[in-house]
Amino acid sequence: MRFLLLLFLAYAAGSINMSLGVSRLAGAPDPRNAYSRNPGAINVYRHAGPWWALLAVVSEAAKAATVAWAATQWLPAPQIPWVGFVLILGNRFPVFHGFCGGKGVANYLGFVLLLNPLAAIVGIGFWAAGIYFTKQPFMGSFLLISVLTAGVIMALGNSFITLSGALLTFFLIIGLHHENISGFLSDRKKLQ
Repeated sequence: MRFLLLLFLAYAAGSINMSLGVSRLAGAPDPRNAYSRNPGAINVYRHAGPWWALLAVVSEAAKAATVAWAATQWLPAPQIPWVGFVLILGNRFPVFHGFCGGKGVANYLGFVLLLNPLAAIVGIGFWAAGIYFTKQPFMGSFLLISVLTAGVIMALGNSFITLSGALLTFFLIIGLHHENISGFLSDRKKLQ
């Protein structure tokens, strides 16, 4: 019963898109209406600037860390990654925003920050390096998500249930970047 309640709460929390609220607070346009049309921190950055984007990331991460804290208090370790998975589903398919949401990177960062702070910090370093060297935010996100997934497994163990929840979350977030991947590959083909 606790597991189902936590899944419900994780989906509801994921469905609250903090980036939309930050954009409104900044007086910026709705991030879903320009650039990649993704209601996430990168589009907040493009519309409102770096400080507002940082506020979007921090608020998304804080919300997700609260969900992770509740999961650690009420659930056995192998079930916790599944709460993170449903949190990302809520972020991507939010009931409060017409089922059109973000890609879950900031949410997963906050979720893992509570479970394994070192992995979150190292992941942010990899994220920054990925963006610096490739000039592609999604490449930085892939590096971040890889480190975060390893951090979940290190923190919660490598049972089949833990591994499957962590890996499914990893592949979900990667898959949500399919448009970024397609655009990048088609740009590479044009250059050849």
